[in-house]
Amino acid sequence: MALHLPFTLRESLLAEARQGAPDEVCGLLGGIQRGQTFYVQRHTPIPNVAATPQVRFEMDQAAMLAAIFAFQRARIDLIGIYHSHPHSAPSPSPADLAECAWQTVPYLIIGYAATQPCLAAWRIDGLRLTHLALI
Repeated sequence: MALHLPFTLRESLLAEARQGAPDEVCGLLGGIQRGQTFYVQRHTPIPNVAATPQVRFEMDQAAMLAAIFAFQRARIDLIGIYHSHPHSAPSPSPADLAECAWQTVPYLIIGYAATQPCLAAWRIDGLRLTHLALI
């Protein structure tokens, strides 16, 4: 399995995570799936309405639904969810595992465990994690 993320979208997501710190940013990824590869064509930031946005994310439901409808109008699918970990590695946290709502789409995490941001994509199926190649 792989997540194809064009350079321009990758840079845009990194900038969004930097600007949102110290809070986690979050949003949806739209595109198409062909076989075992998810091709990201667009990302839509969604406000993080979590009570503790520095350590978890909760998407604003109205904005999330609006983004999904916009994807449908553009004839693309919801193919992923992204969020940042401003103070840790791009690995799913216990909260990410416990609150995973969509087990059929990749989760892209932007982590800052070191000085440079790092991205990783995961498929979360209950407590089972599958690391996706990021291309």
